[in-house]
Amino acid sequence: MPDQVLGYVCLVRLQRLERFLSEWKAKQTIGIFRSNSYKTHKRELEYLGGRMAAKLAAAAWSGKHGSSGSLDWGSLLVCAGPDEQRVCYQNGKYAASVGITHSGRWAAAIAMPGPKVALDLEDAQRRRIAAEAFHWLELQNRASAELLREYWTLKETVAKLSGIGILGFENEIFSYTYGSQRWIGVVSPRFFLGQALVVCRTTPHFSMAIGFDSSGGMYGARGEMHSPL
Repeated sequence: MPDQVLGYVCLVRLQRLERFLSEWKAKQTIGIFRSNSYKTHKRELEYLGGRMAAKLAAAAWSGKHGSSGSLDWGSLLVCAGPDEQRVCYQNGKYAASVGITHSGRWAAAIAMPGPKVALDLEDAQRRRIAAEAFHWLELQNRASAELLREYWTLKETVAKLSGIGILGFENEIFSYTYGSQRWIGVVSPRFFLGQALVVCRTTPHFSMAIGFDSSGGMYGARGEMHSPL
């Protein structure tokens, strides 16, 4: 079966975004994204980076924007539905379901069709995640900081897919390695997702996990990642 592109992931390096926003050419663009709800520069930068990544990924998926040329930012709207699943509309029409995340130096978003899409990223330079955030199965055999970071992204992605979130339920989802396979377990049926597919990837800069509803039977997928802004 030929490879299929199921969606697009866009990464934004927040330090480069900050430099871009300091240039006068960015003033018109920033007005489309600016939110008055964040009082700190860091939080607003994360918000802007996530929204820009989501719009770029959604536009790439919808086929309206390639890797070059200009994008009509104002034609794209990212909003959350009643189940907290974010959706991007282009000129009032559904473009893609999106997931947004940010950590440390990065903001990222994924865009693809489907009722449920989620994404989590953890910066490799982020402080070590507290042991209390992990199930005892995840801490056995003295798991490395890198492995625990992968576990955390998987747990967060499953929690986001469920629409519940991870806060307060850190030990109700656990990831572990058995043989050459990575497994995800859930303690509470509230997190049972049926046909969810979750994958993760670790680089020297970050760990990332992507999850989506696989009930459509999509296999043989290949991913394409945009260059960081």
